[in-house]
Formats: sequence, C-alpha cells, structure tokens
Amino acid sequence: MLMWLGAAGGAAAQPVITDVDAYDYQGAEILQFGGGTFVTITGSGFTGATDVRFGGVPGNFLLSVVDDNTIRTMSPAGPFGTSVSVTVETPLGTSAPSSTLLTYGNSYQTAVGSVTPAAGPAAGGTTVTILGSWFTGASKVEFGSTLATNVVVVDNSTITATVPAGTGTVDIFVTPPHGDAYCACGMGGDPPATYTYIPAPVITDLWGVAFHGGEELIQFNGSSPVTIIGSGFTGATAVHFGGVPSVVFLEVVDDTRIRTYAPSGTFGTSVSVTVTTPGGTSAPSSKLLKYSSTRQPGIATVTPASGPAAGGTTVTLTGIAFSAASKVTFGTTPATSYAVVDDTTITAVAPAGVGTVDVFVTNVIGVANCACGYGGNPAPKFSYIPVPTITDVTAFSFAGAELLQFDDTEPVTITGAGFTDATTVLFGGVPSAGGLTVVDDTRITTRAPSGTLGTSVSVTVTTPGGTSAPSTQLLTYSSMYQPSVGSVTPASGPAAGGTAVTITGSHFSGASAVSFGTTPATSFAVVDSQTVTAVAPPGVGTVDIFVSNAIGVANCVCGMGGNPAPKFTYIPGPVVAKLVRNGGSTVGGDTVVLTGSSFTGATAVSFGGTAAASFTIDGATQITAVTPPGSGNVNVRVVSPGGTSSTGPENLYYYGAPPPVLTAVTPASGPEAGGTSVSITGSGFSGASNVLFGATPATSFSVDSDTAITAISPPGTGTVDIFVDAPCCTNAPNGSFTYI
Repeated sequence: MLMWLGAAGGAAAQPVITDVDAYDYQGAEILQFGGGTFVTITGSGFTGATDVRFGGVPGNFLLSVVDDNTIRTMSPAGPFGTSVSVTVETPLGTSAPSSTLLTYGNSYQTAVGSVTPAAGPAAGGTTVTILGSWFTGASKVEFGSTLATNVVVVDNSTITATVPAGTGTVDIFVTPPHGDAYCACGMGGDPPATYTYIPAPVITDLWGVAFHGGEELIQFNGSSPVTIIGSGFTGATAVHFGGVPSVVFLEVVDDTRIRTYAPSGTFGTSVSVTVTTPGGTSAPSSKLLKYSSTRQPGIATVTPASGPAAGGTTVTLTGIAFSAASKVTFGTTPATSYAVVDDTTITAVAPAGVGTVDVFVTNVIGVANCACGYGGNPAPKFSYIPVPTITDVTAFSFAGAELLQFDDTEPVTITGAGFTDATTVLFGGVPSAGGLTVVDDTRITTRAPSGTLGTSVSVTVTTPGGTSAPSTQLLTYSSMYQPSVGSVTPASGPAAGGTAVTITGSHFSGASAVSFGTTPATSFAVVDSQTVTAVAPPGVGTVDIFVSNAIGVANCVCGMGGNPAPKFTYIPGPVVAKLVRNGGSTVGGDTVVLTGSSFTGATAVSFGGTAAASFTIDGATQITAVTPPGSGNVNVRVVSPGGTSSTGPENLYYYGAPPPVLTAVTPASGPEAGGTSVSITGSGFSGASNVLFGATPATSFSVDSDTAITAISPPGTGTVDIFVDAPCCTNAPNGSFTYI
C-alpha cells in the first residue's frame, strides 16, 4: 500500500481552502467574464495539486502550487453576472467548495473607437451606435458630463444610446460595471471619438410672391418662389409649408438665407414654414404665407354663348386664375350668381340683358380681366336672345273653333315672331309629335300630339331666347273623322229589342248617338275609339247601324275596307196558336202538335215551365213535341232567337183528363160548299166547346151525348182532320172529312 507523505515525511491531508483572492471591487471578488483573471487560493494540503475548478470548470491552463498553503492560477471564461465557488484537487481528494464566491463581471477599462452618427441636433434625441471594447455590463454612457438615455449594450463591442441635449463637441465615456476608470481615448492609439452638437435653425422672415392687405401671398395652384431669412441654415435638407415639403428646388444661399418653391395648397388658407437641418427643425415661422391667386384672370370660352334676354341661363366660363374670383359681370351687369368650380372653371347665371356683351371676371386682389380672348383668340362674348311671341295658331277650323283629332296627330301652323332656332313646341305642356319645322322667324309648322277628348289647350314655343307666353288661341281635342262600322255582333236579335250588341269600327271615341235604322239604341257606351256597346231597340226586318260623332258627322251605310255594310236583323217572336191534342196523361209521353208561326230555329219547348221530353221543328208553323210528366192546366211555350211565345187559352194543355177520341165520321165526305150534316162518334165529347173541320169551325154542332156529336160542315177543300175541343183538351187527329 502506497501513502502520500508530506514535506516533513508525515502523512498528507485532504486539501482545504480558507480564502480566494481575485479582483476586489466594492467588497466583491470579480473574475473577468472573458477569462484570464489571476486568482490566489490559500489554505492547506495543496502539495501535488492537479487541478483547480471554478464552478466545476477547470482553470485556464496555468496552475502554480507555490507551497502546501498557496496556489496561483488563472480563471476560465464564464457567464457575465454569475457567481461560482472554487475547488482544489490533489491526489488525496477534492476540497470542499470555497466559502468565498467569485463573480464573473467586467473590470477592464473601456475604449471608444467610433460614434455613428458623430453629430446631431443640440436638442439631443439622436440615436447613435458606439463601437469599442469591454462594453459588457457597462453601467453608464456620458456625452461630456451628461448621461445618455436608452442605453442598450448590444454586445461587448457595441452600444446604442440616445444622445442628451448639449452644445459644442464633447468626448464620449463608457463606464464598466466593476471599475471607475475610463479614458477619453480611442482604440489602438487612434484619436478619441467625439460627438458634435449642431444648433437648430431659426427663421426670422419670409418673402412670398406678392404682398397684399398686410399678407404675403403665394399662388395656391402652382409652385411659388419663396425666400427664407434666418440663421443656422447650413446643410439644410428640407423646407415645409404647413407640413408639406417644398417643390422643384431648394437652394441654401448661405447660413442665413434659403431660396425654394412653395407647393400648391388650399385657396384662402395660411401656413407657417419650417426649415430642417442636421441640427433639427426650426420653430414654425411667426410670419404666415397665404394661398391666393396672384394672376390676372383670362377667359377662354363662354358656353353657351347666348341665352334668353330675361336672363337665367347657366353659363360655364373656362380660362385661368379663376380661384380668387370676386365678381363676374355680363357687360356692366353682375351675374345673378356664380360659383368657382376650380381655377380654370366658373359657372354663372346670366342676368337679364340685351344685345351682345363682354364677360368679365375680377379676382380678390382687384385685378380685372381685359375684354379679350385667351391665348390670342378673339374675346368671347354672350348674346341675349329675345323671347318668342305667338300671334295665331291654326289647325282644323270648325264652327269657329280650332280642332285637333284627339286620338291622332294633326298638322298645326303657328305664327308670331322670334321663332329662329326654336327647339320645342308644347300643346298643353305636351311636346309636339314628329318634330317641328321653323319655316322662318315668324312661322312654325308641326303636328299636335293626341290628347283627351273634349279638352282645350294652349300652345307655347321655346327657343334659346326662352319660352313664349301661352297662345291666346286655344285648340280643342275633338273627333273630326267620320265613324265607320266594321262589324255588329250578334247580327240579329228579337224584334222586341233588348239585345246587347258589340259594334267595332273606327273613330268611335267622340260618338254622340247610335241608331238601328232610324231608331236610337236603347242605350250605348263607347269602350274605346274602335268599340261601342249598344242595346238594340224594338224593330222589324233588317236595318243599318249608324254611329254619329261629337261634331255631328254620321257614318255612311258602308263597311270598313270596302266590305259590305254590316246590318242587324230583327227576328219575330214565336206564336203558339193551337195545340192539336191539348190534354193527356200526367205521366207524360203524349205527342202534341203545336201550330203557329216563327218556329224556325226554336231552341226550347216547355209545358208549364218544364222542358218537353223531346221536340221536332216540322216547319216555320208547326212543332211536334212529347209531353213531360205534369199536372193541372199549363201553358205550352216556344223559345227561338226571336224570343219566347206568349201565354193564352189557345196554348193551354190539360194534364189528367182523357182527351176526346173519334172512332167514326159519317158521312166522311161532302160538298165543298159545306152544309153536310155529319155524325161524329167516339168518347169524351161531354162539354165540347167547338168542332173544327181542319182549322175551320163547324157551321153549327150539337153534343148528343158523351159519345155522339152532330155537326154541319163549313165550306172547305181537300181532306181535313176533325177536332173536338173538350173542356180538357182536343183529340188527336184520328178522324177526317173530304170535301168533294
């Protein structure tokens, strides 16, 4: 077993640290954060020491064991601001960490190599970058003896800071965190870095383009030359007018004078001026410059160049230097009103006037334009045009009135004065139709528009000189065309009248009468110019239809477009004169023959209001019908286009009583002169009221019994049926008599 012996030959002990000494600053032991600080360690058991560690990190390559109680070594680099203990390692072990802590800091003297920028305003506020060495942890930066603000240590060789206010040229000092010494010197033997304060410029006076009313004026819409008087202008970089940069050119004549050009600005506003140099920006000038117009107005055009003598025309003037306009005159008369649109445009309302006059614009500083053009052109002028006058209006003359067709355009001639260049003719406020022709200054031809029937309108003429007074001659909308009838629907109806008819054609709007033949319609209504509805009056036969207009012109009896004249036909009503078999069963089904007239086109047969089970139109005078079920005594009626037949005893039908029946006629023939005594046998004869030979009553007859009748034949011809009229009804045709 080996044993480490101390210098006296005794057994050696484990190392112990009693003190550590580095760079002492205000009671703290400081290590340079970049490493390389000499450190002395005292204690015991250091003989044979192999390593010294700073917070666990080996020392910086240099380890000197002076004796068993002392070690000298060099610190490694460490994070700025951290504190570490020290341990010593020997063959016998490692010491406990030192009770004395060492703090990584910066104790080296700083050096300033450069400052960028190296100059700035005396008011301070410039942000500068300082380059040098050993800046880490710097505690303060001074310009001369004044502390900088916003100091930021970027790294060991770079600092940014905000310059304080000052004057002249000053040294820059950076103080390390763990030291007090600093020199005002550069790096590597170079001259010291310094910072120069530049004084701010001062404005004492301004010269504009013109001086008017105690104010310096500059042109509001163009670059105006301006001279600035003051001090500290050397190196000037900018001039602002009310915060807006100067334009075109900036000349620093010397430290007391600048020439430049003002920008355009808002007319009528006043602005101060500032000058900016490396020394800062001056206070705003106490003298103000006012944006105005310093030029004489010039007029290029007047549009329109003419208008009514009464005035009121809105005119647009173009030219230059209008922004400062204080007055616009037509000849010697001020405009009714005017508005400056911009420096090259004015709108004005012409006053009343006569003839042709010059137009003038005067600006705010009293400079009036000459009565001349712009750019060498002739002077623009304004001509007053007289108002037109109407003396007469002619259209279609009738009964002392001038008429217009209400539903068409009509030619009209207007006479008067001042019609040249007329643009509009109005009829009751409505423009003419199809344009107008100005024949000469005293006559216009045009066409009136359509209008409301029966209304009267005046006429006005409008020219560039204005609008005439309304004509004293009124024009009345009427109907001057002859009505024509094209169709009548329906074309027929009952003779009793009452048929609703639609009449089509032309020029009906002014209709004053409608007649069927010579009889006025019961009523009529004008639907439009092509349609009339009317109710037919009673009448007979076929008649013409007439429509008369409002001024009494009746239509001809003709159709439209060369077609035949439309007519209306009265249809006579049906007449039921007799029923052959006028009684039967209540269950219906009996055949009844109706004789009478106007049965053609019959549409219905009814028994007491009940439709026949069926019917056949045998001819214009006869219908055969089958009875429906019924009861009592009822009238039989026929409906046709001519109407409905009337009721009477001749058309009564008897339900429920058996009709008379003829079984034999003796003799069955006799002379045409009549007088034959005829025996009729059968049944149902009681109460018979009549005996007919055909349609002719017997000369006389007697009811012998319910089954026998004796009758004297009347004169007649041919073979005829014999009918017995019983109280209920009449027999069917089942017995005949032949005239010889």
